[in-house]
Amino acid sequence: TSNNNKQSNDKNETIPSDNKQQEILTGGTYKVPGKNIYVDVPNWQEIEKGFTELFILHGIKYVAFTANDNGDITSLAAAHNTAFEKFKQNIQNYSYVNSLTIKEDKVETINGIEVYKYIGTVNCGRDTGYDTFVIGYSFIIDGVPCTITGSVIAEDGKIYQMNGEQLTVDYEEEVIEMTSIVEEMMQTVRNTK
Repeated sequence: TSNNNKQSNDKNETIPSDNKQQEILTGGTYKVPGKNIYVDVPNWQEIEKGFTELFILHGIKYVAFTANDNGDITSLAAAHNTAFEKFKQNIQNYSYVNSLTIKEDKVETINGIEVYKYIGTVNCGRDTGYDTFVIGYSFIIDGVPCTITGSVIAEDGKIYQMNGEQLTVDYEEEVIEMTSIVEEMMQTVRNTK
């Protein structure tokens, strides 16, 4: 069910942290170039820098933080649209995103920042499109529209090689972990170091 444009009255809706989540956000802190916008990031392979900071883990999943300092954006809807378009443009060398289908969404406040949370699928691929899970938050901080986007891009049961060992993907488990990572990252967004 979709909660399109439904306002949440929760002042600080938080997801409790456990040790696994805290261990994942050990990649340091990303700072948006030229802005006082900071977020803690996972300790994954960093493959893009700049206004989209992209982290990927074994070709199974990725998470990105995108800022789009482009114009005077004041609404969450406009912030989401402009930041998500910048995200699509900036990651096209790694994952070509055709479209976003939102299945659940809501507006809430996290750490004093009004955010638009969305869950759904992104259709990826240059020639043949395929749908993958996506979760994200769009928001405006210090006048800059931003989005945190996380996606699971592996197929259930697919086997990957990791450090000489085989890893079989449990898609449902990866979706749960990606949700935790993106929610935990949103908890760390701030305008001070």
